[in-house]
Amino acid sequence: MSPCTIEENVPRARAGHCAIGIQSRLCLVGARWLSQSLEQPGEVTNQWYVPVLKRDVPNGCAAYGFVVEGTRMFVFSGMIEYGKYPNELYELQAIKWGWRKMYPETPDNGVTPCPRLGHSFTMVGEKIFLFGGLGNESDDPKK
Repeated sequence: MSPCTIEENVPRARAGHCAIGIQSRLCLVGARWLSQSLEQPGEVTNQWYVPVLKRDVPNGCAAYGFVVEGTRMFVFSGMIEYGKYPNELYELQAIKWGWRKMYPETPDNGVTPCPRLGHSFTMVGEKIFLFGGLGNESDDPKK
C-alpha cells in the first residue's frame, strides 16, 4: 500500500462513487474514470491509502448499488463503460480486502433483476432489496 498525506495527495474528484463507513474507517469506492478503486484514510496515520485488493476483483464501475453489513460490502451492476451495465453481484470482505463474485439464487417467481445503474440497495435483516435505477434493454448499448 502506498500511503499519501491528506494535504498532498487526496483522492481525485469523481462522480458515481460511494463513501461508506466500515467500523472506524471511511472508504471511498469506485468511479474514478470507471477504474476499479478503493481508497481510505489510515486510522492512526491520518493518510489516505489504496489497499491491495484480492480474489475476484470486479471491473471498475459507476452508479452501482452498494450496501454494507458489518465488515462486508455488496455491490450490484452499475456502468462499466458508456451504455454497458454488468449483471453481477460482488461481496467485498473489508478485513482482508478480498472480493468474491456472488451467484444469488433465482427468486421463486423466476425474475432476476436486470442490469442497471443509479439504483439503491437496502439491507433488512439478511435480505438485500434493490430499488429503482435505469436499465438498458437495447441491442445497441449506446442507445
